[in-house]
Amino acid sequence: MEYLSCSDASKAMGSSVRRIQQMCKNGELPGAIKEGRKWLIPDETIHMNHSRKINLCQ
Repeated sequence: MEYLSCSDASKAMGSSVRRIQQMCKNGELPGAIKEGRKWLIPDETIHMNHSRKINLCQ
């Protein structure tokens, strides 16, 4: 499984880094784990949430 950092996830989702960090903390991104001071977010989670966001906008 590949993991993304918050900065990589923010670029993929079009959100701010801070928003991604808040989503991780609130459990809105399933599978995100905190390692030290940074969050590791599964690649599949980003694609799942990004496609859901696009569908809601249409």
